[in-house]
Amino acid sequence: MTRHSKNRTRPLALAYVRVSTTEQATDGASLDVQRASLTAEAERRGWDLELVADEGFSAKDLKRPGLTQALDRLDNGAADALIAVRLDRVSRSVSDFAGLLTRAKRKGWRVVLLSPNLDTEDPAGKFTAHVLAAAAEYERDLIGARTREGMAQRRAEGVHVGRPR
Repeated sequence: MTRHSKNRTRPLALAYVRVSTTEQATDGASLDVQRASLTAEAERRGWDLELVADEGFSAKDLKRPGLTQALDRLDNGAADALIAVRLDRVSRSVSDFAGLLTRAKRKGWRVVLLSPNLDTEDPAGKFTAHVLAAAAEYERDLIGARTREGMAQRRAEGVHVGRPR
């Protein structure tokens, strides 16, 4: 990475961590595991690292406070890369992720995912990221379909589903 600020001697990566529910954020170990993995990778690459977290947010779209702030910083040249453990931490939408890759290329920053190990500066990495984005969107759609089917079954059984009346 050659874009980093004149004030920094090493590239700066923004390590993005996310879990979907507040319960996972308070009681789970996922955020700690994500942070540890990203910190180790940044050290291995010789990058400085700042952690950015969205605790209790879905990846159905890119409208999350931490991610929005990180993307603005990347676009403005205040950081060089967005790094995450897996694509589904960043996005579960093919179109959102494709737009994110286009934005990164246009603005001069990159996306790095640890699992599988890919860097979107490489054509094979970019292709693989698109395939993974399609799989993540498919998984999100399946979860939604199963939830709707389960709720319909419970309603058919006479059980109230949803918020209290």
